[in-house]
Amino acid sequence: MKFKGILFDLDGTLIDSLAVVERAWRSCAKRNALDAEHVMQVIHGRPARESEKGWTST
Repeated sequence: MKFKGILFDLDGTLIDSLAVVERAWRSCAKRNALDAEHVMQVIHGRPARESEKGWTST
């Protein structure tokens, strides 16, 4: 089988992945004893590394 390209949906445009993303971040917050609501406010629209920096800024 030959392919001419591969399509990646990294921003949820083709498939709504919001529920899965939020579930993963809430799980991460719980494992790290973080306020899940604060994490939810920080994560959207930015790279994970940048989001993690926001966990400690309250």
